[in-house]
Amino acid sequence: MIIQKARLVDAQVDAVIKAKATRLRAERGHGLIGILGIFVRQVLQGKALSVGDTVDVPALQDNAEGMENSATALHLLAHGEDIPDTRQQSSFRRVWCRIYSHDDWDSIHETANITDAHLTSRFRATALYTTFSIILPSPQLSQLTDIDLDPNECWSVPLMPEIKSCFPGIQDMVATKRICECPSTSRI
Repeated sequence: MIIQKARLVDAQVDAVIKAKATRLRAERGHGLIGILGIFVRQVLQGKALSVGDTVDVPALQDNAEGMENSATALHLLAHGEDIPDTRQQSSFRRVWCRIYSHDDWDSIHETANITDAHLTSRFRATALYTTFSIILPSPQLSQLTDIDLDPNECWSVPLMPEIKSCFPGIQDMVATKRICECPSTSRI
């Protein structure tokens, strides 16, 4: 009976990952897929996620419907009272890294024979524009300091003490992949 339930949960986790993490699978983000699987499993088992873990779920999924989830993640981080400072700063960097790396900036910057209207349309379709269009009008979020990070602040790989303090219950190798697997090939 217990084995059947475990297999059922495993099948449900696999189905969620196949449906919501196609981009991670294409980028071969195995460590990130593993982390997302851990969180999905916890939710399917009726366990509550911490605010820090909750932030990672929308940040790791495809966000095909839009990047509003990133703004939600930033909001949760900014107002989460039980998040240790190290975890909060690390999570801010990861969310911004995913915002910045979501779009193909090389293609967006290709402006030959492109009208201003088309270029404006390209910029407005980015995760960065969507996130800022939600954050800046929000009185709660726009007044917070350090909520918007420069791209250069997001690409640094954290040291092991930071990783261990943020993710104490996860194996070192998996935790390292979780934070460090932010694509850096396409910078703004």
